[in-house]
Amino acid sequence: MYPGRYHSFMTLRLPVMGIRGTVGIWARFIRPGFIVVGTGCVPLGALIAWYEMGTFSPWYLLITWVGAFLLFGALNVFNDYFDYSLDSDMPPESLTPFSGGSRLIQKGLVPLREALWGGILLLVPVLAIGLILALTRNLLILPLGLWGIFCSAFYTAPPVSIGSRGLGEMVAGLNCGPLVALGSYLVQTGVFSWMPLLIALPPGILTGAILWINQIPDTEADGRHGKRTWAVRIGKEKAARIYPLLLVVMYLVVFTEVVIGVLPLAALIVFVSLPLAIKAARIVTSSYNEIPRLIPGLASHILLTIFVIVLLAAGLLIPVGR
Repeated sequence: MYPGRYHSFMTLRLPVMGIRGTVGIWARFIRPGFIVVGTGCVPLGALIAWYEMGTFSPWYLLITWVGAFLLFGALNVFNDYFDYSLDSDMPPESLTPFSGGSRLIQKGLVPLREALWGGILLLVPVLAIGLILALTRNLLILPLGLWGIFCSAFYTAPPVSIGSRGLGEMVAGLNCGPLVALGSYLVQTGVFSWMPLLIALPPGILTGAILWINQIPDTEADGRHGKRTWAVRIGKEKAARIYPLLLVVMYLVVFTEVVIGVLPLAALIVFVSLPLAIKAARIVTSSYNEIPRLIPGLASHILLTIFVIVLLAAGLLIPVGR
């Protein structure tokens, strides 16, 4: 099934291509570009700690980000492993740069057993970091970390299969937005606050929406393999029509939080991102059935997610309306 020059990961024998080639393949396998988006609320949570409590530690930010990076890397590896082993891969014609996984197992560059053990080994330092931070900063970090590990392992894995039960968008939005920000905040301050949960809600909505629209091209393949995503449940067209409403909700949350004083007046800078949101919404609603034309809309939404996180951070830093 796999090229003969690849050997067992568990015996620690490396491919003939050498250490550099192996590291390069695994760097592609964990899909670091997607991890950057998924962990964007780690620095936002640290910034909220500075905004509310006046405390900031670059060391704590680094160790939290490393833990989150490894956690999301394991998620990506497990998704590839279980999609392949359960024969639920997307057909080539449905692939986009933002869905379908790394395809490195299919190409024979990562043997199946290596993928499984690689994902497990990525979670070992995550658990260690979580335990250390829980014992030294706040015990609430431990259940947050265990929940993250559970979701990483069972997002695709049966019998839980979170992503196949119509829960993937909500879980991703919650984890990558409010919960990641709260964890980062707890590490910085050592105390609980509702602020990171509220302020990170808009990025959480956008992260959940990434999955919402990325699943539109997968509708037929997911339906055949029993994956009951919302795009499968309601169809491509309805999923595409709902997408702009998710964007509207995100902007309404920002505006409401400014009005009630959760966010400072300067956070209205988030509305600078409206042209990009409108562009993404137009593409998705008009091209949901044409994958090549849909791809720029998917890309625009990812850029929008990053942009909103950056603008929220800027709103907290600008000394206006505090």
